[in-house]
Amino acid sequence: MTSILISIAAKIAEYPVHPILRQFDYLFDFTRNVNNLSEQAERLKNLRLQVNQEVQRATMKGDLIEPQVNRWLVNVDRIIEQVVKIEEQSKTSKSCFGGVCPNCVNRYRLSRKSTKKVKSVAELQEQAKNFDRISRTAPLPGIEYSSSRNFIAFDSRIEVTDQILKALEEDECNAVVLHGSRGIGKTELVKEVGRRVKEKNLFDQVVIVGVDPKSSTPDTRDIQNQIADMLGLRIQEESDVGRARRLYLRLKNEKKTLIIFDGVKQRLDLEAIGIPAENKGSKMMIATEDENMWRAMEDEGVKKVEIKALSEEESWKLFGNVTGEIVDNDPALKAVAEDIVGKCKGLPLIIVSLGKRLKHKKIEEWKHASRIIGRFEAKTENLDDFLHTYI
Repeated sequence: MTSILISIAAKIAEYPVHPILRQFDYLFDFTRNVNNLSEQAERLKNLRLQVNQEVQRATMKGDLIEPQVNRWLVNVDRIIEQVVKIEEQSKTSKSCFGGVCPNCVNRYRLSRKSTKKVKSVAELQEQAKNFDRISRTAPLPGIEYSSSRNFIAFDSRIEVTDQILKALEEDECNAVVLHGSRGIGKTELVKEVGRRVKEKNLFDQVVIVGVDPKSSTPDTRDIQNQIADMLGLRIQEESDVGRARRLYLRLKNEKKTLIIFDGVKQRLDLEAIGIPAENKGSKMMIATEDENMWRAMEDEGVKKVEIKALSEEESWKLFGNVTGEIVDNDPALKAVAEDIVGKCKGLPLIIVSLGKRLKHKKIEEWKHASRIIGRFEAKTENLDDFLHTYI
């Protein structure tokens, strides 16, 4: 008995700056302090449940959870775990003077710890009330979403890709124009360039904009919306001038941005879109069929790169990648396939489209396709007619 009281007195002596009576309060208010902690912890658990429900709803929408919310949930889980331990330990410290004081020191320690934990619990409750928001709209996936699985590293494509990357690394180059006939593989190549640029960390942002090739004039609003979506920007202005200025301000604030325009057939009004004429570190890339469309830009730091048709070897390899081993296992079918690939004139769009269409067909269908493509001669000017008629 005497030794226990001495232990308590020693504990109290460790806190000379606190009133002596407060130290005794820890001992005599043991039950009240532990119960108070349990009650506050239950309120915190209810708050955690509400926040978790909001987090789940936000996650289902694809939103990003705010970092402070995630930290709060981790801290809540940690302190709830600590409270549970205190509650379990308190069950073995029920007796004191009535039980020959076997647990007075533990009661004092747990009571004091409970009082401190109540403050921590209260702080977490207050933090939850002050959350500005639980989540925010996640930016759309960048170039990794649109990167092409159809790109094959042929020598001819590697050469063009390296030319473009080298140009984009040059300070004096403001834009790269990739030109080539329709179906030549410009779309797949610009996606590959975007992926490589991202890997090399040449730009902070890479945005690919698809321009509707069927439209007689580029849809400025659609182009603005695509750029804004990729940057996570909301354009609320209704007027054309207001929308352009909003996008202009955002792009001006971006340190290094590469904007890739694919499928361009008409000259773009960059000012009307809202693209700064000068933005150090930011550049453009334009994929088009007509290199002469951009002739006036030659003196403005524009590098032109041509993409040509695939070689016979590359064309056959691409076709084989699409159709698989079926061609090699059938000599008669292989002869027809070689005839078809030869008529595709090295245009990947036709090669891939025909390969996908024919890979599960009988040889009669392959011969029919050969006759059809021979009729159109796979020329660029007849490509739309061929694709519409057969593909």
